[in-house]
Amino acid sequence: MSICWHPGGNDIFTGGGDGTIRRWDAKSGANTLVMKLILPRNRARSTVTRLIWSITVLSDYTVVVGDSLGNTEFWDGVNGVLTQSYRQHEADVMTVVANEKTNMIFSSGVDSKVAMFQLVEDRGTPKWVSTSSQRLHSHDIRALAITNKELISGGNDCRIGVYSLLDFGEHSIKISPFPQQPIVSFGSAQNCRSLLCQYEKKLQLWRLGRDQSADISDYRDGETLEVSEPHSLLLEIKTRGSNIVCSTISSVGTFLAYSNRKSTKLFKLSYGSENKVKLQKLKLPKELPCSIHLLFSNDTSRLIVAGVDNKIYILNISSMRIEQVFSEHTIVDQEQRKIITPICSLAISSDGQWLASGDLNNFIHIFDLQKLEHSSTLPVFDSIHTAIAFVPNEPRLAVMCASNALFFLRCQRKRS
Repeated sequence: MSICWHPGGNDIFTGGGDGTIRRWDAKSGANTLVMKLILPRNRARSTVTRLIWSITVLSDYTVVVGDSLGNTEFWDGVNGVLTQSYRQHEADVMTVVANEKTNMIFSSGVDSKVAMFQLVEDRGTPKWVSTSSQRLHSHDIRALAITNKELISGGNDCRIGVYSLLDFGEHSIKISPFPQQPIVSFGSAQNCRSLLCQYEKKLQLWRLGRDQSADISDYRDGETLEVSEPHSLLLEIKTRGSNIVCSTISSVGTFLAYSNRKSTKLFKLSYGSENKVKLQKLKLPKELPCSIHLLFSNDTSRLIVAGVDNKIYILNISSMRIEQVFSEHTIVDQEQRKIITPICSLAISSDGQWLASGDLNNFIHIFDLQKLEHSSTLPVFDSIHTAIAFVPNEPRLAVMCASNALFFLRCQRKRS
């Protein structure tokens, strides 16, 4: 269930599903010590087993484990004796970690709480004491890591927690996930400028407000625009189950698409009076998977779907037929193994002829949507690309890289 090296490199400690801690000689492979976790008295006759989910070993052979009953325990790894035990968690302890000076231990798990233990002197004897705890996450914490001055936590809610080691109970930061896909998209239908906002489990479609003057030059620099028509919420779609992965609205605001981790969904929007919008769900082909990126063509004739299988699907909206499937982002190595790198960027030219897609391996492919074929693969840049977009009304692709370098590349058809 868990494994850890002793800092000296001569011993390995493992935590098992049978509630035992074992010490192994790294050279001979011999099991030199067995430590058995004992069930509490109220569960001694039950069939419950203490699973050792996490383990870490200090230089003085103190073994720290986290189990499935919410206990954080300290063992003497030389003599095989339990020295201290704390039940600071309400559920399984999935991870334990020590700081560089080995005078602080942090534990966390299913109850999303991070607990801190410090080594203090009690009448000349070192002793581990539970000092404080924090809860920044909404779901299970699966990993803890320590830098020089900070503790980092990560879990199922896709957020990162940052805690100060000097003032653990005081200073902490919660970092929300940085989206690889846009979470805001724009549309315009029947003189209604709309804004689609993506949240974890809902989508909101807003009508943007209007200013009184048609000419923005009527205002001086820094002057507040007078609003003649305020913004308003047109539509809200709430989802059940898994979080929304990606979403988009067509440029003319007549179609809306989103995907969670189960399926991709497409809706047709009809705008009425008094800010009323009718939503019509359209039936998609069964072979269309859930998506990690969605994009409409400018004329709304096609929906570009980057699937979780790392393939790009070209869907004709009027016929609801998949016109083409591109699999250039899946590479087969010399041993015939498929190497899949998630697609992180999509862009389509204003005339709908060219499609560009990039993945996390920094490969950018160009596709000809008129011929429905792969056109070219761009040279791999030294720095990872962060954004791609086509120049309006031109077959030129702009590629922005993390190094602040900006490249322009012209798309050309394959020679037959």
